[in-house]
Amino acid sequence: GSGKYEERFKGDEDVPTVDMRRRHVQFSYLDGDDAIFMDTEDFTQYVLKQADIEDEMSFITESTEGVQVLLVDETVIGLELPQTVILEIVETTPAMKAASASARTKPATLNTGLVVSVPEYIEVGEKVKVNTGERAYISRA
Repeated sequence: GSGKYEERFKGDEDVPTVDMRRRHVQFSYLDGDDAIFMDTEDFTQYVLKQADIEDEMSFITESTEGVQVLLVDETVIGLELPQTVILEIVETTPAMKAASASARTKPATLNTGLVVSVPEYIEVGEKVKVNTGERAYISRA
């Protein structure tokens, strides 16, 4: 439990401060159960378990910008997503020309496998902006 942790710092010992850093990374490739990310400045490779970042990978492709790794003492503890990402529609029902003025939506599958609701006039191949926090379509990109 958490009790042991507190006992270690009785008295006047220095409590170590956690050194947390963020580094901008680009998704590189998948390797078995791992996802490999590369530091966009010094090209360090960071390895994350796919299972740990399934949610984040719904928004990340090789071209996604603004992704950061969170590091504590050189150990990757997680990913931080930008607020918005641009993804491509790979599957959705055909656009209804007559319906372009209406506010109806339809499900669309993005190139990461994420499914979001988009306006009816959006077509396969279009790039769209998605809010990562709400997992929702914002606009055409």
